[in-house]
Amino acid sequence: MSVKNMNAGNGETSYANNSVLQKVMITKTWPALDETLKEMFIKTDEYEFTKCIWKMADLGCSSGPNTLLVISHIIEQLSKLQEHAPREIQVFLNDLPDNDFNNLFKLMSTNTNTNTNTNAKNNNIECYIYGTPGSFYGILFPNNSLHFAYSSYSLHWLSQIPQGLEKTNKENICIATTRPPQVFEAYSNQFERDFTTFLKLRGEEIRGGGRMVLGFIGRSVADPTSKDELKALTLLSETHFPIWLLRGF
Repeated sequence: MSVKNMNAGNGETSYANNSVLQKVMITKTWPALDETLKEMFIKTDEYEFTKCIWKMADLGCSSGPNTLLVISHIIEQLSKLQEHAPREIQVFLNDLPDNDFNNLFKLMSTNTNTNTNTNAKNNNIECYIYGTPGSFYGILFPNNSLHFAYSSYSLHWLSQIPQGLEKTNKENICIATTRPPQVFEAYSNQFERDFTTFLKLRGEEIRGGGRMVLGFIGRSVADPTSKDELKALTLLSETHFPIWLLRGF
């Protein structure tokens, strides 16, 4: 099996032009994100974040306008902090190595009004943006190097297919409602391992006083056999397209 990413480019079937749902999910994190930034720079001033080059990572950034939306919103919120805002920030955009980083940075260079160019300024905040390819289930940054990490609609992608499900969950890319109980347990255990690894690594990479804001896809009911939010993925698996190993978005 090969690792696949979201469709590249700006074509009709590209992720950049088919990510409205992800945009909605991103905007739902705004209240938590805004409050977290205020806490960092106003309520937790002993860490003196205002005086340093503030470093953040967008984990599972993919490519397209949603990435610009996140950066623009954060810069806008920081600018509202006035004298508490940092003067320089570094943004590390992370996704798998095959992510369309070329298209992402081209999009940034042509959207000067979004204040996301590598030397863009917004109310005296200078922003420098870098690509950081790699799985967020592995080490991405030096210890104590980040101040903030953000991720939306990404952590439901596992690092691998749960072991032993190649046959029992054949031709499905998620938990299928018709599968036996051991399939549900295997997915649950795999997520627990992956998320534990994710938290451990970020705990080492984020310095004291740092923060994370994570947005998850979830369920409205506990029963894993319910259709709920995974109905779309079930329909996708029934179209008989080739099944790929999806990881680390």
